[in-house]
Amino acid sequence: MFVYDGFGKLIGEYSTVGPPAEPMVHYTATDPLGSPRVLTNENGVVVSRRDFMPFGEEVIADQTYRKAADDYGVGDNVRQKFTGYERDEETGLDFAEARYYYNNHGRFTAVDPLLASGKSADPQTFNRYAYVMNQPLTLTDPTGLQAATNPTKAKVSDDPTNIVGWKIRGSGENLVPKGDSELRGDNYRTLGMKNTMTGGFVNLNVDVTFKTGTNPNDFTSERAVIVKASMPNNGQFGTQDSSTRKGGKENPKENQVVVNDQTKTVQDNPGLNVGISADGPTKAPLAGASYTAHFVQGERNNQTGELDSNIYFYKVEIQYDRNGNITPNGTRVSEINRDTFIRETREKDPENLLQPNKKN
Repeated sequence: MFVYDGFGKLIGEYSTVGPPAEPMVHYTATDPLGSPRVLTNENGVVVSRRDFMPFGEEVIADQTYRKAADDYGVGDNVRQKFTGYERDEETGLDFAEARYYYNNHGRFTAVDPLLASGKSADPQTFNRYAYVMNQPLTLTDPTGLQAATNPTKAKVSDDPTNIVGWKIRGSGENLVPKGDSELRGDNYRTLGMKNTMTGGFVNLNVDVTFKTGTNPNDFTSERAVIVKASMPNNGQFGTQDSSTRKGGKENPKENQVVVNDQTKTVQDNPGLNVGISADGPTKAPLAGASYTAHFVQGERNNQTGELDSNIYFYKVEIQYDRNGNITPNGTRVSEINRDTFIRETREKDPENLLQPNKKN
């Protein structure tokens, strides 16, 4: 049994099956679509293999091409199957979050609940049961809400990293004096928690230090964030929001970046802002609100177009009091690793979130 919070985040897992007598470590290798194909143990020895038909039917082991001697047909208790969907063993259906998918038919079992996924420019999207517009070899639908998502991997360099290290700072001097337009007066000069008439945010600097001989200006900073916010006092039923910002909507602007010798400093100020109402500035909707943001940040080589392999992850948590001001005890900024980012956001390939600004 799985337990999720109001934002769809997995917070608990329960089972009536006891733990194994001898727990083992296994690693799963997936194909470009995210389907688990090979399972290995801690020594790299193959434990099991599986193959899938284009629409997700698992190919049955045989005596010719997929022999038991080659580890096909071996029970491995891996719940994730085609494109990472979790298989319901009782019904044979795949859980696609918003609805179920039946691989034998190559169709979802219910209509697409997201009306916006129907595009007049592509009539195929109006078939509300179809799976990825019948292009299963190149497209996926991880949430059951979009007609198709291209799972192409981000271009991450295979060369040795040009980056020595990363550091996030939430206190002290702000090394990016221009910064974001929201910063005024003393907010320009220091880092940390900032309360305004319409919101509250944390002013941050992220430092990335490059190897000697590498010009930081030969790289462009890219950033993406997955935000989850709860505003219980905004309207009759409150507001819960989950959103992802990337590319031109989140990448640092020129006035948010400063280079000093081998170190590049990027400024950001995550938090909530409710704007100005007809009655003037108000923070009432922020009373008791909470804000959690998972960031991924990287540097893209301007010449090769590839991301440096040293990619940084951090997390910002902000709690607001009954007056809509930030509470120090409920607010923290912390480095996290890639595994934590994936576990807490359920984003399997965070590097894919890093995207360059679109050129005009």
